[in-house]
Amino acid sequence: MKKNEKFIVPLSKIETLTLEMGYQCNIRCSFCYQEDFSPKNNAPDELWREKLAPVYPSLKRVTFLGGEPTIIKGAREFSDFIVKEHPHIKLDTISNGLAFKGEWIDKFVSNGHKIIFSLNAASSEVYDKITRNSNWDKVVANIKALAAARERASSELILEASMLVLPENISEMGIFIKRCEDMGFDKAFFITPLFHQIKNVDRELARRSIGEACDMKDKFPGINVVGIESIIKNLFPEPDGAVAALIDRCDEHGGRDPSYYDAVCKYPWNSLYVKHTGDVMVCCAAWLAIGNLNKDSIEDIWNSSHAINMRKKMAKKDYSLCKRICPFNVNPSMKKKEALNVVGRKLIYRFAKDPKMTIKKIKKEAGRFFK
Repeated sequence: MKKNEKFIVPLSKIETLTLEMGYQCNIRCSFCYQEDFSPKNNAPDELWREKLAPVYPSLKRVTFLGGEPTIIKGAREFSDFIVKEHPHIKLDTISNGLAFKGEWIDKFVSNGHKIIFSLNAASSEVYDKITRNSNWDKVVANIKALAAARERASSELILEASMLVLPENISEMGIFIKRCEDMGFDKAFFITPLFHQIKNVDRELARRSIGEACDMKDKFPGINVVGIESIIKNLFPEPDGAVAALIDRCDEHGGRDPSYYDAVCKYPWNSLYVKHTGDVMVCCAAWLAIGNLNKDSIEDIWNSSHAINMRKKMAKKDYSLCKRICPFNVNPSMKKKEALNVVGRKLIYRFAKDPKMTIKKIKKEAGRFFK
């Protein structure tokens, strides 16, 4: 057997594709790290019409992302293309909900698998502190219209809502779950922020809010609630008895058997994540590209030396090429020297790709950290 033969995978094994359509967006969120929201950097049509054509026959799902997909022309055309030319493929997306109506509702009720709505609040008052150029009432109305259409069609479409926990919204963790139940969501999940985003959160307020979230989780068992435990561990790295009791009430695994997360990550064997620049990764949590579609074919990239190296690392549960926040990362903690080495490699890689944008983002995050 050749040395790398077991790490060479047929293209037909690819089941999921995630495609970044660009960063064009219709609202502005206080926590967003993007610097350019214009349509000039949106994915070119040839990326999905021609260069990714060989993977469509085997796909089960495609996820298309923004920015905000509902206002990106290419996202609308791509989703129409999938529905018409490859109806066996189900659609996934992430949306802020402001423009999710009409044709988008029809498309996802008939051909959708899952939509994640980034709400980040449970009331208009808090929502307005976090977002600009949006309208809470319109977002809620659009989601309720979608939920009603799903029910009328007996669609199996999955609706999920996310909240990035921040100082502005941590007091709404409990009511967020209640709001999700009211709007017809199947799942509510809390996203752990970067530490500097919540370093000034009042810890007593956090205890109360997390307790209320646990209460609501128990009160509405029909909603799958995840992410509370991760928030607790982020805020309370050395939990006392009361905080430890809250951890015991949470289910970080979202109803899955914990062994699910102990298995070898399968994404390098069955998944593609394609950026609008043509860079190809194995998933959103990988920071090193395995190739670029503007230089090589998808057939060559899929079994390139970088792809094989990624599979070798995953087989050994080596997550040094992955972001620490990935829920499948069973070894997110590294020794200080190793962690600094990974961060350094990541910065060098990103700087080589786009030095101006990398410097802008570093300055933006540094400003928030020392704020």
